[in-house]
Amino acid sequence: MSFEAASKRNCAAASQRISDAEWTVMKAVWSLGTATAREVVEKLKGETDWKPKTIHTFLARLVQKDALASEKPGREY
Repeated sequence: MSFEAASKRNCAAASQRISDAEWTVMKAVWSLGTATAREVVEKLKGETDWKPKTIHTFLARLVQKDALASEKPGREY
């Protein structure tokens, strides 16, 4: 699954509803452009002490809030 920032309109609306921790995840996605969850976890590994599952939860919340768009391709090899 890959993630990228949602459109500016959706992101502006979501910006009023996301936590500081979610902002940290957003900044990681922005710095990577389009990224997989694994890439986001790797990016945040040195910056936070969060477990991968915690980062996955933040990513899911950001998708629900329309701050991120996700795309689930076929199997990755």
